[in-house]
Amino acid sequence: MPLYQFSGGALSGSAAIENTSLVGRYAQPAGDTTNYLTVSYPSGAGAVQLVFTSLENYFGLYWASMDSYNTITFLRDQGQLATFSGDAIAGLTGLVADGDQQSPLSNRYVNFDFGAAFYDEVVLSTANFGFEVDNIAFGDPPVPVSEPGTLMLLGSALYGLFIRRRRTA
Repeated sequence: MPLYQFSGGALSGSAAIENTSLVGRYAQPAGDTTNYLTVSYPSGAGAVQLVFTSLENYFGLYWASMDSYNTITFLRDQGQLATFSGDAIAGLTGLVADGDQQSPLSNRYVNFDFGAAFYDEVVLSTANFGFEVDNIAFGDPPVPVSEPGTLMLLGSALYGLFIRRRRTA
């Protein structure tokens, strides 16, 4: 039986939804006052599976107090596509996998964009206490907004307002 049903799938496994911290067990993500998922509670080592009803190619999550023993595995039809440990993500991004609960270097939103590859399951696992996540997103990758385009649009809008105001004065 799933721990949690969501639109597009289900989450099951060894986990709890929390909104506080318990020393030595789980910690509220830095700057986050909402409910979050703590993997492996109450046993220490464990995993949760997010099984999706359709194929996905993007996955994002706020990875809190990143540790070297936290792992994210992507699967398709139960075959492994990719696995990322806290150390691997830290090495790719300049983050630190030291489990610091308040440092911006170990609490960060992480995006996984598989492009033309697709997955149907994500496994969040840990060898110890301390794998907290929040704000999980999946589906199509977010569309980046280019700064020059945004600034040009803002400038055009302000110019239009200036011209309109000048005509009415």
